[in-house]
Amino acid sequence: MEQEITDAIVMINQEQRLFALTTAQGDWVVCDSEQDFADVLPIWASSQHAQRFCVDQWQDYQVGEIDVETFLEEWVADLNDDNVGIGVSWELDKGGIEMNVIDFAKLLAKAL
Repeated sequence: MEQEITDAIVMINQEQRLFALTTAQGDWVVCDSEQDFADVLPIWASSQHAQRFCVDQWQDYQVGEIDVETFLEEWVADLNDDNVGIGVSWELDKGGIEMNVIDFAKLLAKAL
C-alpha cells in the first residue's frame, strides 16, 4: 500500500470525515478515470488539501465534507454500483492514486 493511502486513512479516521469537491449547485465532482473505472471521486483527508486543488480549471468548485459513517453506509455501495473509483489525495498537475471504492472502504473500516 502506498504511503499516501496510509496517511490519508489515518487522518480520515482521526477526523472521522473526508473531503471532496462540489459544484456551486452542491453536486459532487467526479473526474475521468485513468484506469478501468467509469469515473473517479477525488477525496482528501483535509479541507486544506482539497482546497489546494481548487485553482485554474477547478477554481469554480468548493470543498465539501463527508463524515466517515455516512460515506461507509450510504456512499460506498452506490459508488461501487456506478463503477466509480476513489482518487486518494490527488495533487494538481500530478493526479494521484485511483482505487476501488470497496478496497478503500475496507481500509477505512479496518483502521477504525
